[in-house]
Amino acid sequence: MKHRQGFVSNSSSSSFMIFGLLDSKEEVIDNFHEHFRALEEDPDYYDEFEPHGGFIVRDCYGGHYVGIYPSNIPLDKTLNEVKADLCAKLKEYTGMDIGVERIGFHVDEVED
Repeated sequence: MKHRQGFVSNSSSSSFMIFGLLDSKEEVIDNFHEHFRALEEDPDYYDEFEPHGGFIVRDCYGGHYVGIYPSNIPLDKTLNEVKADLCAKLKEYTGMDIGVERIGFHVDEVED
């Protein structure tokens, strides 16, 4: 089995874990991308899957995710503090209030 930052893969699929938000309605993701696309010099070259503002975005079987890799969770903060920080940053980037109860660990898989 191969190991990569944030991913574990085998020959048929790649699984990942993210600490963040599952956005099944795509409202947060759309506003997130709109914010960062507006900051690009050339919005036509905006890449949805590049890290933006310290966040990663994944579109997978289970839905659309925005968050951080668990390995990037600061060791000097509690998970509740990290949740509050993520919610504050998402509000800054999207203008939307995200309740801390929506933030957590998610595991999903993507096709190779």
